[in-house]
Parts: sequence; C-alpha cells; structure tokens
Amino acid sequence: MRIRSLSLGLLLVLALAGSQADAGSITTWTQWDSGSGGNDHWYGIARSDTGGGLNWTDAEAVATSNNGHLVTIDDLNENNWLMSTFPQSTSGILWIGLYAPTGNYWTDLSTWEWVDGSSSTYRKWRTLQPDYGNGNDRYTVLNFSPDGWDNYPHDGWQGAPFGLVERVPGGGSAVPLPASSALALVGLALLAIGRVRRRRMP
Repeated sequence: MRIRSLSLGLLLVLALAGSQADAGSITTWTQWDSGSGGNDHWYGIARSDTGGGLNWTDAEAVATSNNGHLVTIDDLNENNWLMSTFPQSTSGILWIGLYAPTGNYWTDLSTWEWVDGSSSTYRKWRTLQPDYGNGNDRYTVLNFSPDGWDNYPHDGWQGAPFGLVERVPGGGSAVPLPASSALALVGLALLAIGRVRRRRMP
C-alpha cells in the first residue's frame, strides 16, 4: 500500500513538473548585484518550450511558476542596466510587467500598473507612446527601441516577445531553480524512498 501511494505521488509530481514545462521555461538568469549598484534581484528570460516567444499572459504565468513576475522597473539605473544586459540584438524584444487592464490606455497614463502590485511610478515611454495601436495595445515591451518603451497587443506584434522575469531572492545568492526542475527533484526523492521501503518489506 505504501509503495502504491508513493508511486501515485511520484506520477502526480512528475505530471505537475511536465505541466510547468509545457508553459515555458526561464533561461539566462543574471543577478544585478549590489556591489555593482544593483538590488541583488535575479532576472531571466521566459521562453516557450520550443524556444520561441510568449503572449504577455503566458510570460507572466511562467514568471509566477518560478516565484517571480514580469519585471517591475523602479528607476533609470535599473532600466539602463536591463537594456545593456538584455539588448534586443541578443535577447529579442522583451515583455515587462507594466499593463493597462482597463480604460483609455493611450490617453490616460493612470490606467497603467505593474502586475506585481508595485507602486513604482517610473516610466520610460518613447516619444508618442503609448499609442492607440491596434486598439488593444495594453502591454509593454522594454527594448523595441533604444529610446524607450512601447505598448504592444497581448500576443505581440510581428511575432511574440519573450518575457523579462524578475525574482527577489528569499535569502542567499543561488541562481533560482525553475519550478519544473524542483518538482522533478521531489519526484526523484519519492522514487528513492519507495525503493528503500520496498527492500525493507518482508
């Protein structure tokens, strides 16, 4: 009975790990360390399982499954560091956590908010942004232009962007472990326990 329960638990954990992986994964984790004037937060790029881009909602889902959110940018220093660390030439166009869930987003700048609930008022819109666009351009990308941010439709424009994810460390400075990898490790541990108990049974 114990072995069967462990087997079912292992299958459940591995299934959950697979479901996390299906949504995408985080690559290129980089820490902006305090010794360089940073905040010690970790930043990574959310990609689909095939290595492609994601719509804004899926990018945020990958971020939250890895204990983070799409990035909140607090000031010019952070914006400049992100632009230089994740340039479009090597990282692609990147979603950030700023969006406008309701209202006239192209005229009323108060409709824009950060997905993690931050009160940061910092904005770096490029000239004439945000604009009406396609009528539903309620989501923000960091690096379409070196001059500032642009607003995009939910699914992207001329291809889906990647997600720029921020994770606040809970202590220590280890690279964040993706949720799918953590679940897989738990599954392996359960499998090992099951084998030990099976050997001990008469």
